Amino acid sequence: MTETSAPPTPKIHAARWWYRLNWHRGDRAALRRAVEPIDIIVTRAFHDLCQRLGGEGHLNDGDIDRIAASSALIARLPASVVVREPDGRDADEPLTPFTVNRIQELFEYLGSPADEGARARPRLSRSRFLSLLRTNSDEAADLVRGFGAALALLPNEPKFVHPGVVLEMVTRWPFESVRRTAATSYWTAAIKHEPRETRK
Repeated sequence: MTETSAPPTPKIHAARWWYRLNWHRGDRAALRRAVEPIDIIVTRAFHDLCQRLGGEGHLNDGDIDRIAASSALIARLPASVVVREPDGRDADEPLTPFTVNRIQELFEYLGSPADEGARARPRLSRSRFLSLLRTNSDEAADLVRGFGAALALLPNEPKFVHPGVVLEMVTRWPFESVRRTAATSYWTAAIKHEPRETRK
């Protein structure tokens, strides 16, 4: 009797899709430049990702917009993050399950300063963070702009910039609890590192 393996998770699909962009470099280049939805949905790679995630017939407009934004953002990830095609259990090794802790780690990093100088400021400026927090979650262009600025500041560590993390972060952004956790984590870190005189 043979055992049946579990179906790939969205994280695995995202990682495999990102890896296969190596064979579709024209699409990868187009997605890296893309901000507006029309520039994303005309690529073969975008429709490939939709099919991997269940098919466009099973997705509503909001889902498609968030997947469009995810595809453009994943395409921007540096090649050093995923060095080979993952399969089965290996695809999840760089990640822990997506939990509140993951959101906390990411936004605590963005809310903390790059240095501990007297005028230390958050890595992600407060204005950019507030703009991301207010992002209309069903507008692909807003998601690409907001998350693009944030991802560009993260270290090249799988727990932050693995394709599966990007997909799950963007697709879960509509939930108020996710944004509330992001806000709490960001401001806790920002306030902690403020100069003492500014807290009086």
